Amino acid sequence: MARETAVGLAAADALLRQHHAGLAGDSIVVGLVTVAARPGRIPSQIRRDRDLYSGLVEHMWHVGWHEAWMLTTHTELPVWTPGDAPHTKTRGDELAAAPRDVHNLGQDLVAVITALHNTRNTTIGEPL
Repeated sequence: MARETAVGLAAADALLRQHHAGLAGDSIVVGLVTVAARPGRIPSQIRRDRDLYSGLVEHMWHVGWHEAWMLTTHTELPVWTPGDAPHTKTRGDELAAAPRDVHNLGQDLVAVITALHNTRNTTIGEPL
């Protein structure tokens, strides 16, 4: 996961390159999640870097800006759990449930990891 800033994306790039060079140990990179650093349009340099680094992963996800999260502690943040219905955002309940982009990310991650697990078990015959 990387914040959509020059520093955040550079750190993700370094870790992805480390993984591709075989220097990250026995690991599997499922994809890259980027998180908006501010509301509104993404600066062109950040968009360009994000697009460049997306070539290092099979899956790429984006979590948008959620203003309510700025003044929220970890314990107050909404939690997404597989099987949760998508949240329909209404004014004033931004923390009631995970927003749609987080819901979609969760569903996609479960699907990708499940497929990876099933492929590895079929190919190798061992648990993931």
